Amino acid sequence: MSKYPFWPAQIANPPTVDEEAAEGLPKKKPSASKKGQHYVYFFGTKNFAWISDEKIVPHSEEMLNKVPKKKSASYSKAICEIIEISTPLPTSVKEDSVQDELTNHFSAVQTQSTTTHLQKRGRKRKRKISCTKTNKKRNWAEGASDLELSPMEKTACMSSDTELSELEKMFRGIPNVELIEESVYENGDSPPYLYEPTVAVQEYSELPLVPSVDFSRPPNPTMIKRNIDLFPGKIGFIGLGMMGQRIVKNMLDSGHNVSVWNRTPEKCKQFVDIGVEQFLTPAELVLNCDIIFCCVSESQAVKSLMFQVDGILQGFKNSEPRKKGYVEMTSIDSYTSQVIAEAIIENGGIYLEAALVGSISLAEKSSLLVLSAGHHDLFVECLSCLYAVCESPYYFGCDVGEGSYMNLVHGMLTSGAYVILAETMSLVERLNLSKKGFLEILKYKKISCPLYVGKCQAIVTNNFSTDTSLKCQQQLLNMALALGSTHTQPLELSSTASQLYKECKLSPYSEHDASAVYLGAKC
Repeated sequence: MSKYPFWPAQIANPPTVDEEAAEGLPKKKPSASKKGQHYVYFFGTKNFAWISDEKIVPHSEEMLNKVPKKKSASYSKAICEIIEISTPLPTSVKEDSVQDELTNHFSAVQTQSTTTHLQKRGRKRKRKISCTKTNKKRNWAEGASDLELSPMEKTACMSSDTELSELEKMFRGIPNVELIEESVYENGDSPPYLYEPTVAVQEYSELPLVPSVDFSRPPNPTMIKRNIDLFPGKIGFIGLGMMGQRIVKNMLDSGHNVSVWNRTPEKCKQFVDIGVEQFLTPAELVLNCDIIFCCVSESQAVKSLMFQVDGILQGFKNSEPRKKGYVEMTSIDSYTSQVIAEAIIENGGIYLEAALVGSISLAEKSSLLVLSAGHHDLFVECLSCLYAVCESPYYFGCDVGEGSYMNLVHGMLTSGAYVILAETMSLVERLNLSKKGFLEILKYKKISCPLYVGKCQAIVTNNFSTDTSLKCQQQLLNMALALGSTHTQPLELSSTASQLYKECKLSPYSEHDASAVYLGAKC
């Protein structure tokens, strides 16, 4: 502890052995009091330690006057906490006046400098920039390193419109200067870093349920304007997960005749209620439909549905050869896609892979990305169905596996991007910078990227409701790493990113949005 200054602290009761094991408290010292030492709780850091008596001094107002000009955020927070919980004086002395006096001492210590101040941490008030005039010209590049804390000046700045106008005068004549503080915090907001660490650990242990498809939502006008000739036959759809439900609704809205099957029959009920036909087995659905789409969770689920009794393959065996097509929308590896294609073709069907890229919100807007490869005639025949899902489907040729390759490399890129963003936001928080301010920077039109802006918005608002599944991103990254290993291509950065996804998958956040990887990066 010798490298630290005198730190605001409080003598606490030593924990029992059981409490130490449960809470992860220091175990090097005995749980009972030791002669010449006391068990101490440190404000601002929430840490405990055994400290020798000669290094423990009573708290006094003089200690506040000895506060160094430059201090860490946790040290500033510790000072605020010890002032807040100071023992009340006798009733003859008014508590409020004592608190005001202590606060004035604290403010006096921190406002000695006449340099420009940037509020970086407050107790529970809105953050502001507070500026004072100086006689010398200010070098902003040099002054960035000595920005100081000034809660009392911040309060004055909050209540004074004239000071804001002074700030605007400073930038008069300088083009394209934008003050974002007013847009960053609304009235009554607290700086998020004061409470986010505990919220992130406790509040998000359970995932809010993703709402099922909303049939009251009108058809997407953009989809209707595409004016694609409808496929006249019957469409069969296997898999009514979060994506599947929205795809089926879009196909119905565009006028297609769609029948469904799902392993959990209850998920079909809302579609049956509006007149959609439900079949009892995948084989029965294949037998009664012309083009079958499949969109399930992973490769293993696809193979199970394909080769099981009364599965997809059984339906093709019982059908007239070369009359039915099968479109695989599940994100699978190229080898699995080729195995399924071979099985379908051997049993009289034709095959197309059409991997989906995008989120739940994009699925609702019919704006997914579709990466296709396989039988060209089937691609042309089901174009009207694909246009109900995306704006412009991509076709990479007749070689099965090309679409899967494109899907995996794209997934590797986005998964890595989410990790980079997560670590960036963790550093922003560690530096006590404004996460909302950083979001405003990302929205700047010349460098704006919707991929980053959307996930950054989720991190800033602590809203990790699933839009792009973290678990699915981890699966894509794993398949891409396996692909790199097969082709002897080193993927060191992606491998490192995969480790963070694995840690998050073992936590309560595996079913959350991919932006929840931030919670693993900040630990």
